[in-house]
Amino acid sequence: MNKTLTIIIPTYNMEKYLRRCLNSLIIDEEGMKLLEVLVVNDGSKDSSSQIAHEYQDKYPDTYRVIDKENGNYGSCINRGLKEATGKYVKVLDADDWFDNSNFRLYIKYINRMDADMVLSACSKIDDFGNEVGEFGLPFKWAFKEYAIGTLAMEQRTSIQMHCVAYKTEMIRKIEYVQLEGISYTDQLWVTYPMAAVKSYAVFNRILYMYLVGRDGQTMDISVQNKKFNDEILVSNRIIDWIEESPKSIIDYEYIRQKMVSRICYMYYNHCVCGLYNEQEFSAFAINLAKKTPGLMNNAELICGKKNAYNFVHNYNKGTLEPDNCIKSNQESSRNGNFVKDFIKYLLNNINNFYLTMR
Repeated sequence: MNKTLTIIIPTYNMEKYLRRCLNSLIIDEEGMKLLEVLVVNDGSKDSSSQIAHEYQDKYPDTYRVIDKENGNYGSCINRGLKEATGKYVKVLDADDWFDNSNFRLYIKYINRMDADMVLSACSKIDDFGNEVGEFGLPFKWAFKEYAIGTLAMEQRTSIQMHCVAYKTEMIRKIEYVQLEGISYTDQLWVTYPMAAVKSYAVFNRILYMYLVGRDGQTMDISVQNKKFNDEILVSNRIIDWIEESPKSIIDYEYIRQKMVSRICYMYYNHCVCGLYNEQEFSAFAINLAKKTPGLMNNAELICGKKNAYNFVHNYNKGTLEPDNCIKSNQESSRNGNFVKDFIKYLLNNINNFYLTMR
């Protein structure tokens, strides 16, 4: 039987989490026949490979282990894409998992779809098992296909790698290759392929369970500080690609929205949370303003100039020092409401802003 879905699981020293991840993919026999799971072991030094081979031995028609030398996250995606045989391909990190009940429905749903991309929702779970947020889709959407032109209109700038599955044939046709050797390349996965997507389908349930707060995660504050240059490199790659791409690509507006949203959030990380070295961030901001003044201007307008989120404008004008901004927002930021309110404000404003520009 032909495979409907290939799941690529990049794995490095994930023995603590890998069983939960792989167990979440065990469904009924008919569903398993449609599924291919590629565990790409990136030179792990723990028992990750041994654990993965247990599943391959038990379910040889579904699970397959690819042991390779360490090459970082992007190399695992690239190897998985070369090996994938499914009609669709989706990435699942080894410390995350799927909602098993919804996955049973998802595999049946995706089996009858023919859209270039399938979207689903994601729930954020902390290390204690508590749900701390979600992103991806509003639940008012129907289980059906949509033209890609509606993506920008429906506030989908919050789409992350956890939410997407692509047609494997489409990914290969555009010769997609993920950057290797650095972090944060998942942003490329939800940007470059969008130029080729003509239609998308919606699976209107939470599928992906995203673990947050784990020590060593790329979203860990200490890791973000160390790997800021990786964030700059990925952001600059996307910006260069946007500026070089013709406006006739399928959903140019969505891609610009997503990049503006990313710029705003990087400013938030620096000005409010105190992340990143000031000299490095300042150089990034200056270069960004020179390279793509349009994107920077949109970021300033969207965040506003006279409200609690005016740090983009004030920082660029030199009227805001990061230390002062951090102190002024410290109390509201501590209780977690500030970041939630900011993200909600950002998503609403970026959509409304671009609607008025039509």
